[in-house]
Amino acid sequence: MRKILVVDDSKEVADLITTYLRGKGFEVYVAYDAEQALRLLEEHDTLPDDLFDLMITDNNMPGMSGEEFVVKVRQEFPMVKIMMISSNEPESEDQLDFFMKKPLDLLFLYEVVNDLTID
Repeated sequence: MRKILVVDDSKEVADLITTYLRGKGFEVYVAYDAEQALRLLEEHDTLPDDLFDLMITDNNMPGMSGEEFVVKVRQEFPMVKIMMISSNEPESEDQLDFFMKKPLDLLFLYEVVNDLTID
């Protein structure tokens, strides 16, 4: 099963994405801040089959910005694909596999997630 980590400080947005993607058959974990997400990434970094296939993150989060978070994830977990969903565009998309501007289009989100997680 394709494994996804959703990271967003907005519980409503994170839970909406999580519920929707679970309904589409994905194994989805959720974190409401970057620190919690980093702990989950570390926990799932022990075996190759346990790694996340994709991380979906917001850009505007307290503590660590989405862009800082993405750089850290790229350094520590280079195999994880990264999608950012945000109302404002990042300064650079170089570290991202895909950027989607809010508001969310769930059907398009599913299509992109499906494409990014196909082996």
